Amino acid sequence: MAPHAHGERGRQLLRNLWAYLVICCGHFPDVLHAGPVQFRTGWFVESLATQTLIIFAIRTRRVPFFRSRPGLVLTLAAFAVVAVGVTLTVSPLTHQLGFTTLPW
Repeated sequence: MAPHAHGERGRQLLRNLWAYLVICCGHFPDVLHAGPVQFRTGWFVESLATQTLIIFAIRTRRVPFFRSRPGLVLTLAAFAVVAVGVTLTVSPLTHQLGFTTLPW
């Protein structure tokens, strides 16, 4: 096994443990003073933005990834996805989707 694989496994384990604590145990919403619906809405927006930004890291083989610039279409599409996600939390569909308006 490559030396960096052990580090990656450790990071992956920590991410999984953190997700378990946040989602299953529900401790983090208490710290933020957020109810379950507000926490779910914030989690949706944050994870959508994070996952969309990952596209910029995996789109090229160059290391570090910021040495090459993304195309205009990719950039606009990424911002559009995040904008649609945020808009869903303030649209008339908010309650039907199980979300609530976030206190920006």
